[in-house]
Amino acid sequence: MRAEDAAPATVSVTGPGADEVRGWIGDRLDVLGGSSVARVDGFFVDAETGRPEWLVVRLGRFGQPTLVPARDAVGAAGKVWVPYSRETLKSAPRRKAKDPLTREAELELLKHFGAAGDAGRAAELGTRGFEAVTASPAN
Repeated sequence: MRAEDAAPATVSVTGPGADEVRGWIGDRLDVLGGSSVARVDGFFVDAETGRPEWLVVRLGRFGQPTLVPARDAVGAAGKVWVPYSRETLKSAPRRKAKDPLTREAELELLKHFGAAGDAGRAAELGTRGFEAVTASPAN
């Protein structure tokens, strides 16, 4: 087969699987710069694929739940790292940890985390209805 006949390579960045993310529950969340700022309390999965899309983290002892993109998270040795600052997490739009997310809510969160546009999760959401439930808390 000639090189020009080969199909272009595609790369799928889907992030960690559900079993891996489930293992992070209770782990500390570290942000850019290395400081621990939260604890992983749960996660949301895509309503169609069941793939983890959002981590539910609690900032501080009595903090509100905050959703953080799971695709950007890496976990090991009882810690989870995300490429965001403490300020970015603190200023994220608030969502209830038990309520499903609509396309509109996810796009707002993606915009906050700098992931809106024509790629990744934002592109996947483009094919769904504006008020469609796109992610739900994992069981």
